Amino acid sequence: MKQDSDVVVALDGASKHYPGAAQPALRPTTLAIERGEFFSVLGPSGSGKTTTLRLIAGFESPDSGRILLDGRDVTSEPPYRRNVSTVFQSYALFPHMTVAANVGFPLLMAKVPAGDIASRAAQALELVEMGSYAQRYPHQLSGGQRQRVALARALVGKPAVLLLDEPLGALDLRLRQQMQHVLVRLQRELGITFIYVTHDQSEALSMSNRVAIIDDGVIRQLDTPRNIYFTPKDEFIARFIGKSNIFDLAVEGNGATRTGVLGPLRFPVPPDMAPGRGRLSLRFESIEIANGTHRPTKPLSFEGTISDVLFLGSVVEVKVMTRAGEVLAHAPATRAATLVPGTNVILGFDPAEGSFFGAGA
Repeated sequence: MKQDSDVVVALDGASKHYPGAAQPALRPTTLAIERGEFFSVLGPSGSGKTTTLRLIAGFESPDSGRILLDGRDVTSEPPYRRNVSTVFQSYALFPHMTVAANVGFPLLMAKVPAGDIASRAAQALELVEMGSYAQRYPHQLSGGQRQRVALARALVGKPAVLLLDEPLGALDLRLRQQMQHVLVRLQRELGITFIYVTHDQSEALSMSNRVAIIDDGVIRQLDTPRNIYFTPKDEFIARFIGKSNIFDLAVEGNGATRTGVLGPLRFPVPPDMAPGRGRLSLRFESIEIANGTHRPTKPLSFEGTISDVLFLGSVVEVKVMTRAGEVLAHAPATRAATLVPGTNVILGFDPAEGSFFGAGA
C-alpha cells in the first residue's frame, strides 16, 4: 500500500474473523486516514466499526493485512507502543483516585517526573474546562463531567491519534450535544487526528471531515458528510442516513436518453440507468406538502390523503397514502394544525433532488 506523508493511520487489507462467528467482523479493508482530520466510522450494531477501532488501537490483531501508523507497520506491536489513546463509553475512571490523579495516571505509568505529571494533568483538565474539579472524585461528577475527565486523560500523553469508541452513548441528549461541541473544538485546537466510532448518524455527520459507513464488515461509502447525505452511493446508504422514501420506477429509453415512470408521472433519469426497473430515493424534507393556502411549487406532484401525523418538535412527520404507496414527508411544526389525518393534500417533488439506483441496489 502506498503511503503518503499526510496519512497517519492506514489499514492495508486488514481483516478479522472471530472464532465461532458465522461471518467476518471485518472483511479485507484498505483505508487511509489523514493527519489532523476528524474521521468517523459509522454503522449499525455488529457492522464491524468497533473491530476497526480495536485493530488500530492494538486491542485486536488482524487475521490478514497490516496496520500502519505514520507509515510504520505496527501490526504486531502492543497498544502502549502505538502512540494512540482511546476514550471509551464507560469512562473507566479509577473511583479511588482524584480527577487529577486519574488524568495523570498514564504519565505515571510512563515514568514521567512527578512535577511534570501535575502540570500536564492540570493543562489537560483546563483543555476540557475541568480545572476546578481536579481534587474531586469520579462519584462526585456528572456523566458529562466524567466523560470530560476521560477525554483529558486520553489527551495528556499527547497522542498522534485519539480513538473514541461511542464515547457519548451513555449521556442524555443535552449532554451529548454539549460534548459534540467540546470534541470539535478540541480537535481543531490540538490538530490531533480523531477517529470516532458511532452508530449515531447525527454525531458523525455534524462533527466529521469524512465518514466511512460500514456494514457487514465492508465500507459501503467513504466521503464527506454532505456527499453521503445528498449523494448516497447505494440504497443501503440512502435508507441508513437520514429518512428517505424509496419509490419503484420503470426506466424507459434508448441511446443516451432515459425516462423514469412513476405512476402517471414521467421525468428524466440518469443516462447510465439500465432500462427496466429502478429506484428513486427522496428525503422526507424534499417532499412538499400542499393544501389550503400552501400551493405546490415543485415541478411534479401527486395527490394523497394524510393517514397519520407525528409531532417531532421542530417538524411534523406526515404519512400520506397515495397511488404510489405510502409516502412520508416533513413539514414545519407551525403547520401541524392544518395537517391532520383525513386531509387531502398534494405532494410536490423534484426528481433532481433525489437519488437514483438500479433495481438491484
